Amino acid sequence: MLPKKTTPIKNEILVDIFAKGLLSKEEMRIIFYIIRWSWGFDGIERRQDWTKKITRKKIADDIEMNKSHLSININKMIEENIIIIKDNCYQFNEHYENWKKLPKRQLYKKVAEKATKSCLKGNQKLPKRQPQQTSKPVPERDSDVPKETSKETSKETSTDLAIKKSQSKKSKNPDIKKFIDEWHKTFLGHTGKKYVFTGKDAKLVQRLLAVHTFHDLQILRDKFFNSKDKFINQAGFTIGVFASQINKLVSTKARASPRELPKTYHEGKVKL
Repeated sequence: MLPKKTTPIKNEILVDIFAKGLLSKEEMRIIFYIIRWSWGFDGIERRQDWTKKITRKKIADDIEMNKSHLSININKMIEENIIIIKDNCYQFNEHYENWKKLPKRQLYKKVAEKATKSCLKGNQKLPKRQPQQTSKPVPERDSDVPKETSKETSKETSTDLAIKKSQSKKSKNPDIKKFIDEWHKTFLGHTGKKYVFTGKDAKLVQRLLAVHTFHDLQILRDKFFNSKDKFINQAGFTIGVFASQINKLVSTKARASPRELPKTYHEGKVKL
């Protein structure tokens, strides 16, 4: 004979459902509550399968579970036919072979829809989200910023722009600007025209200075401009051509430039 204030549960249910973990912890808390208020009462001939009318708020308060979390779990178990609800009366379906295992994506979608409807019950409108205000620096007025004149802007030549573009990324070797300035003077004296520099020219000079010393490049530059090589004269006296012919200039004996000759030669003391 069962003692008073107890609820009979079949051994099969205890082992095959609860012990084997067919239900999650939250689901078991809800199911135990439903069993308590259904199987815990005797009917006329057999146990009582249905609970009395119970609201979800009552269940949430009694088992100390968040109401929205409880609604999500109840809706999930209704979809899977684990519990049956009718007129706010609940029944636990002990025939687990008839439970439905819905795909996760479909299940979560249905549960989320029901949870959203329950949260918005009563047509309560949620407050609109206010955009976060970020402090931005106050721009300076035009009158506070001195304007550059066309003369000041023109001082920044194409050579300076090419050097800045190269130096801002990798190297700040001052020999790059120095070599380019000397190249400009040599080109102007050789052709009578100004040399138009590009960002690639500064990069090429930077690479050359990584291999050769500044003094060696000066000598090779003079050989380049004084060279009688057909290709060099046809291709033009550019830094790109100079870089492509650097190995040839190093390995061959070009016409000696004044820089290579001893000082006594210029004074007329050396006879060649």
